[in-house]
Amino acid sequence: MKKIYLLFISIFSTIIILAQSVIYIQPNAVITIQENALLQLDGLTLTPDKDLSLSNTSLLKTTTTAHTININYVNRIYRFTDNIPVFSGKLRISYTTEELNNLPATGLFMRIYNGSQWLPYRDNTGSNSNDNFVETTLPNAVSLHELILTANHTALPLVWGLLNGVCQNNLIQLKWETLQESNTKEFIIERSSNGNTWTYAQQLDAVGNSTSKQQYTITDKPSQQVQQWFYRIKSVDMDGTFSYSAIIKVASCSATDKPSLAPVPVRNYTNLSMSSNIAGNAAIIIYDATGKTINSMTSYIQEGQNTISINTSKLNAGIYYLKIVLANKNYPTIPFTKIH
Repeated sequence: MKKIYLLFISIFSTIIILAQSVIYIQPNAVITIQENALLQLDGLTLTPDKDLSLSNTSLLKTTTTAHTININYVNRIYRFTDNIPVFSGKLRISYTTEELNNLPATGLFMRIYNGSQWLPYRDNTGSNSNDNFVETTLPNAVSLHELILTANHTALPLVWGLLNGVCQNNLIQLKWETLQESNTKEFIIERSSNGNTWTYAQQLDAVGNSTSKQQYTITDKPSQQVQQWFYRIKSVDMDGTFSYSAIIKVASCSATDKPSLAPVPVRNYTNLSMSSNIAGNAAIIIYDATGKTINSMTSYIQEGQNTISINTSKLNAGIYYLKIVLANKNYPTIPFTKIH
């Protein structure tokens, strides 16, 4: 392995060309690349938008990544080690046709590993398939751990299935399905009280690769009390690409949402008080201690607070249970006693 040892170099000329595949800069040496000057290393060109100093670092050209990324990439990787430079400005990677690794020359773009994840850089990027290079501009400083070229893809290989949410045992339970996964890393659950501003709720690892139905379940207990919550799920791919599920609404599990009967014990009638975040026809079912349905009725429920009068005059004395069925809301069953 050939190394270049540099005590101090300040680049005042426009271009310095280093043809070696490895450059090593000792801890007591410094290379300073002035603003808008070019540093070229066997197909990699750096043009910083402000002075860039390199010291105690190595830059290698390899064919495989040190940090896992589960996508196809051009067989030309540039990797900094030790003292990783933080760079903003223009980057160019040249490649040969033999290095394309079955990727199309058109639509190539750069990905950079910043120390924690692979970031795609599609904006401010140009690809020249005739001269075999990709050039991108980084307006913000990025740690250059590794640089690769990969092909553009517009959609995640994930197919969403069913997604629903209900309130159970004072917790919101979310269930969703995927019909297909490929290189899926994780799901990030987000909630909103208004459907516009979203906050992180929790996350769950994905199966990753599957051609059969996969089912996921989480429970959530927001501290804020609202009438309803909006939920969506962010699917994150191994390369950092993401997509969102559909948005669903789930009624709050607040104690104020619990239905109640008054007066009790019941004689000839009672009033059912309940709140709802949706409007629709609700089935109100009364059954006895054996589970037998004694009476049922349908009542239109409006959004907000509702009071429904229930005729109980034909019920015999005893213990009964009232159940409410409305859309996807699981209301708690209400026990009550009928007296003469």
